[in-house]
Amino acid sequence: MASDAARKDIVNFAQEQEEEILRERRESIDGQIFQFIVDNYSPEIKITLSMLFEHVTKTDKNKQLTERKLGNIVRKILGIDIERRGHENVNTLILEGKQEKLKELGKYYGNEVSANDVASVASVAKLSKTQSKYVKEADKDGLPF
Repeated sequence: MASDAARKDIVNFAQEQEEEILRERRESIDGQIFQFIVDNYSPEIKITLSMLFEHVTKTDKNKQLTERKLGNIVRKILGIDIERRGHENVNTLILEGKQEKLKELGKYYGNEVSANDVASVASVAKLSKTQSKYVKEADKDGLPF
């Protein structure tokens, strides 16, 4: 059998490989998109495809992307639906009811989404439009209700 030193070397190597894989996933285009969604999502602000496009195409390596390609990545790779909403038919990411999907993606990209983040999304997603305007007012004092 292997000695303790060899076992530690193997474990260290496996941990380094896992960290490298997670770093590469985060740096990929879909990882950048997911990070933007996690960083910018709040119940008051809906993430649109144009917001995402603006953020992702800031770097030179992503200049060749179009909004259509970006939408395909969001729908097909991340599994997040996009709908046209509002009177201007703006392409909006549908994140309500996607708590489990966000947790899975967080594990995959190494960006753990906290339970508090998911709980706040879930609680607001269940509210009607009328109720959600009162949540905005309640959030100013830091109390849930």
